Amino acid sequence: MRRALTDAGLVAGPFTGPGPRGINRRGDLTIGRLPLTTSLYMGFARKPRRPEC
Repeated sequence: MRRALTDAGLVAGPFTGPGPRGINRRGDLTIGRLPLTTSLYMGFARKPRRPEC
């Protein structure tokens, strides 16, 4: 993914993996960021600034 973003001219930011974090008081499963990116991952990219003339 990082390579595809770079090939598209974007600067990749950090990647993280969402996953189960626990159960809240209502008994609902909570989802949060994990340091793993083995099966699911999310991240962002930005278009680099153009040099000013």
